Amino acid sequence: MASSFTEARRRQLARLGGAKPPAPRAAMALAKSQAYQDAADAPATLRAYAADLANYKAWCDRRGFVARPRAGINRGVARVVMNASQR
Repeated sequence: MASSFTEARRRQLARLGGAKPPAPRAAMALAKSQAYQDAADAPATLRAYAADLANYKAWCDRRGFVARPRAGINRGVARVVMNASQR
């Protein structure tokens, strides 16, 4: 029994390239992070992003703004949010 554990541990260390394995909390955090990343690339999420972008561009077109989506909030996005919140 100890032999199979030792062998499994040796394989684990080999996969890690000799690096120390993460602590249990770090391993759980890493697994959760990976799950969030996987969900962000899910087909339904990507469709939702595309629909949001299309709505943003249409809103900008109706008001004569140039749609420039990028990371972070710009004035155009802030206006869309303000406009939607006033409905």
